[in-house]
Amino acid sequence: MPSTSLDDSLLAAMEAASSPPGTPSNLGKRRRSSTDEGDESEAEGQSNGEGDDLGVSDDDNGEDTPAVCPAPRPERNLALYAKRYAASKKLRRDQVAAVEQFVGDDANTKMLKLYTQGLAIENRLEKIITAQPVFQISPDLSRNITEFSVAVLLSSKIASYKGDIPRDHVLNILKTFRYDLPPGIEYVPADWGKVVSAVGTALTQKRSVWKKQLKASFHKDGPKHSTDLYSLTRKLAKNSNCQITVPLCCRVALMRNIYADGNHSDRKFWDAIDERLEWIREKANGDGKKIVKMFKVLMKEDMDKYGSVEGLPDLEDVIDERQQRVDDVIEGVISTGSHSD
Repeated sequence: MPSTSLDDSLLAAMEAASSPPGTPSNLGKRRRSSTDEGDESEAEGQSNGEGDDLGVSDDDNGEDTPAVCPAPRPERNLALYAKRYAASKKLRRDQVAAVEQFVGDDANTKMLKLYTQGLAIENRLEKIITAQPVFQISPDLSRNITEFSVAVLLSSKIASYKGDIPRDHVLNILKTFRYDLPPGIEYVPADWGKVVSAVGTALTQKRSVWKKQLKASFHKDGPKHSTDLYSLTRKLAKNSNCQITVPLCCRVALMRNIYADGNHSDRKFWDAIDERLEWIREKANGDGKKIVKMFKVLMKEDMDKYGSVEGLPDLEDVIDERQQRVDDVIEGVISTGSHSD
């Protein structure tokens, strides 16, 4: 906008130095005669607020003292605000009226109403909780439990195949990614117990199926007619969406090695595998590279003994994203509850 002479004048006035202290300004005033002052003193005093409740008043000593303004009625202002606020919250008419009445109640009455209302809310919550259906494992949750039980057992990071360790890994995965897991169910012992039981059952069933498949991998005519390692690993990982990798084949080679030693009962077989895993970790002093070397020896021994199919695809050390997430939970890279979808 182009500046005008008025704008320039306003700016000059704003920048100009203020009048010296003590110099009165006559702006807006007119000179009065002595007679005018006497005749208009009363009117001037009223216009300036002198002598009334809104300005200053003279005390008995002739000194000016501030007058006390009458305080507004807080009940009236609060009632008006309460009515508007209740309306903004879309309360019913009877509720708005109750809010207005609450404003005028004394302190004891307000406390009594608040306490009574709290008990009424508690009773309603109890009815809602009581009306909720009994928790049952849903088909989707059951499927997730089964698939992740397999994923944990197929992980090359798992320390043991029996006991609480694999079960807790599956539970941690469910709590971390909330796969069809109702919110807060882990804090309800009765309901959470059903999930824990379902996970334990899924792991037991999968171990039993694997043991039968390992037994079927041996051919009566000798090792050369037996199932090769890659095909056996594919059978164990069937319907799991897990990628066949070198670490996974190494684990399956360990399982077949233990089974071939004659540990056929369920208790001895899986316990023997856990003991061998512990032995490998101890001999390697926890060194990951040494552990990998020992497992690859088991893999080579299995392939030399039981053969390998022609055109065997190149196995990668890299696993798929889904299995990586499982391994991260097992290794503690992803802590329980740190992820939400």
